[in-house]
Amino acid sequence: MATSFLTANATGAPPIWVKGNQREIKPFSLSETMKLSKVMVTLHSETIFQGIRAELLAQAKIMEEALAIYRGEDTRRGFVSHLYRALCQKPLNTFIDSEDLRKGDRLSELLTAIRESRLSIVVFSQSYASSTWCLKELVQILECNDNKNQIIVPIFYEVDPSDIRRLKGNFAEGFAKHERHSHVDVKEVQSWRDDAELIEKIVEDVFKKLIYNSSTSTKDNGLVGMDSHMHKMHLILHPRGVETNTVHVVGIWVLIVVDDVDKLEQIEALLGEQHSFGGGSRIIITTRDLQLLGRTNATYQPKIFSDSGALELFRRYAFRNNQPTKDYDHLSRHAIQYAQGLPLALKVLGAFLDNKTVSEWENVLEKIRKIPLRGVHDVLKTSFDGLDDTEKNIFLDIACFFKGMDKDYATEILDGCGFYPRTGITVLINRALITVSEEGKLEMHDLLEEMGREIVRQESIKDPGKRSRLWNYEDVHRVLTQNTATEAVESIILDLSNSCEVRLNPEAFVSMTQLRLLKISHEKYQFFNDDCCKFLSSDRIDRLWEGTQSLPSNIHMKSLETFDVSGCSNLEMFLEISEVMEKLSVLNLSESKVKELPSSIHNLTGLRILVLQDCKELQSLPSSIHMKSLNTLDLCGCSNLEMFPEISEVMENLSVLNLSESKVKELPSSINNLTRLRFLVLKDCKELKSLPSSIHMKSLKTLDLSGCSSLEMFSEISEVMEELSYLNLSGSKIIDLSSSISNLKRLCWLDLQDCKELKSLPSSICQLKSLRYVSLSGCTKFEAFPSIEENMKELRELHLDGTCIRELSPWIERLQGLVILNLRNCESLLHLPDTLWNLAHLSALNVCGCSNLSQFPLVLNSEDLERLWDSAVGMLSV
Repeated sequence: MATSFLTANATGAPPIWVKGNQREIKPFSLSETMKLSKVMVTLHSETIFQGIRAELLAQAKIMEEALAIYRGEDTRRGFVSHLYRALCQKPLNTFIDSEDLRKGDRLSELLTAIRESRLSIVVFSQSYASSTWCLKELVQILECNDNKNQIIVPIFYEVDPSDIRRLKGNFAEGFAKHERHSHVDVKEVQSWRDDAELIEKIVEDVFKKLIYNSSTSTKDNGLVGMDSHMHKMHLILHPRGVETNTVHVVGIWVLIVVDDVDKLEQIEALLGEQHSFGGGSRIIITTRDLQLLGRTNATYQPKIFSDSGALELFRRYAFRNNQPTKDYDHLSRHAIQYAQGLPLALKVLGAFLDNKTVSEWENVLEKIRKIPLRGVHDVLKTSFDGLDDTEKNIFLDIACFFKGMDKDYATEILDGCGFYPRTGITVLINRALITVSEEGKLEMHDLLEEMGREIVRQESIKDPGKRSRLWNYEDVHRVLTQNTATEAVESIILDLSNSCEVRLNPEAFVSMTQLRLLKISHEKYQFFNDDCCKFLSSDRIDRLWEGTQSLPSNIHMKSLETFDVSGCSNLEMFLEISEVMEKLSVLNLSESKVKELPSSIHNLTGLRILVLQDCKELQSLPSSIHMKSLNTLDLCGCSNLEMFPEISEVMENLSVLNLSESKVKELPSSINNLTRLRFLVLKDCKELKSLPSSIHMKSLKTLDLSGCSSLEMFSEISEVMEELSYLNLSGSKIIDLSSSISNLKRLCWLDLQDCKELKSLPSSICQLKSLRYVSLSGCTKFEAFPSIEENMKELRELHLDGTCIRELSPWIERLQGLVILNLRNCESLLHLPDTLWNLAHLSALNVCGCSNLSQFPLVLNSEDLERLWDSAVGMLSV
């Protein structure tokens, strides 16, 4: 058997609030709903209300429309009669071409029924083509499809569609014609074996088709792009469709739409502690604050317009009933690009441009790049106005500076400013003001970014020196060269990417007593000097100021909280910190040419993040480090740094230490003073030869020593370390691991790949009950995996490829959770134990390249084994 369903555009049936009995179902009117519920229904949102009203009217419409079934003689008493009864249980006016109509001259009644139907179900059976009645009905159905857009649902019952295609005459001509219509969906259903199940699917599909067709064919109400939203709302409001044959009313059925809710008290006042809404009632709430929807059954967040939908909505307002000339096409594209799919912006901008000339359009589109439209700004600002002061500061900092920045890095900066960003960023996300990308970057809609920057601009339209944040090059240049800054300035981002020369007044920073953030971006940043801060990019000016490559010695900004000069590739010397700076929390000198840090850096008593990534010239750090507030120390890529200093006292806050790709040769034993260290990364430290004789950092979660090709010995684990879950020693020269590795009670990941000198593992490894991944790939001297005396239920992957093991012992069956066993290119492997097949969860076994494997176990008990690689294996016998 085969059937055809049009499901690509089918909409899940929405709930219907009904009165009367099943055969006279009609939707409640809004006024009736309000009387029954005795609650005030707030309908501020015209779009939502019109969309819901249109859908309810569409449902009422399909209850009055006809549905006709046409079939061959051999299906009347069986399949079709059951289908007819099932359809009659829905609120549909269903017609079937009964035998009585086929007697005598009653063809006109049949044809009238076809013409008055919205949908026709044609059941093709083996005897269908032999009936002249059937062929006449089919011709009429196809004409209605052409002229009235009637829906056709063909069902191939115990017949192959290809057989029908080969028939000749009127039937073949008619069938070919109906096949050409893109909305007639033909699918074979030979996989259906149960008529009852097939009938249920057909009825559901037919009902959805009629709802969708009726809703989309209603009179144009001025809405654009509502179909997809209403479809998704239907699925949420009633995911199983409308059940009208069994109505159980307990309490009162109501539909309530409450728009623009901004306080939880509004929802609580509506519902009360004991409400009388019956089962099946639906309450739809619209809000800008996702946190208010914590107790709802489902949440729907509408997506922004596609380009085509945005263009349609924009043109409705920009041209009204006029047909635009081609001159406006590219300008319209620029307009919708500005609006970024936001309906409000499309409407406001379209209405503003209505009846304007091409030149006026060009002027407007140029202007809004700098100053947003007032109407868009005012509406978007309502969300901003609902924030508290710290949340507003976070929003404005993201809009002006941090869009596209790593969320964790921005959080640290904002935290140093006292803005409580972990809570504040969550609030902004819940209110749809920002998002976080899959890569962990802060994202913000372009119009919200413009709105935030306009709020700052409005602080002082004519004098940027009185604004809290400066990011525009012209504004920063004016303030710093003319010395017009005031204490209002809190943050400055200076981007010199396109500048040639800037001469800054040495007094420019004196008035900035509240400065908390200073970032200078330019890969060719040259220098400050004592008399004047100078930023140069042209070679001509560079030669004039040759030899001055340091920061000024007279910067005293006690309120400074972030100092970022990353990418200043000519900066060679960092200034002395002549006095305590308690507020500076972030110092970023990445990619500079700084050779050393002054010992006075300890005066940065509030420093939390110190980033020296890719400082290729850095050779030394202060002889001892005792910055108690430091949380992150990043020295990745400092390829000339040979020694890490002593930790003179306990540093309880340092959680991240990254020394990857440095030249450090050893770590001091005082590293254990980092009692709260969580991440220790020494990846590709080629010169590292030794670690402290023992490690006892109880908070450590990740230890990465991969690529440390000179490291020959791993430390003793002197006491239990319950937090360490990731240990990577791949590419090192270690010969063995101490039995004290059993103290890593929570170790999940052990990577020993390409440890060419490793010969064995301690038997205590079986005590690592949390271990899930072990890789010994490429350990060419590794001869035997230790005996497993205890069950290891958590181990999922074991990679022994490229080792010189000769056999697997029967203990392998104790790895009860093993899913992947990789033995690729184990050329010394002679046989596999029969107990291997006691591993019930084993799904992948790779024995490619095991050229000496001559015998394979006979019994394969593993039900989950899906992949067995045995290409390039020698002769196997079972």
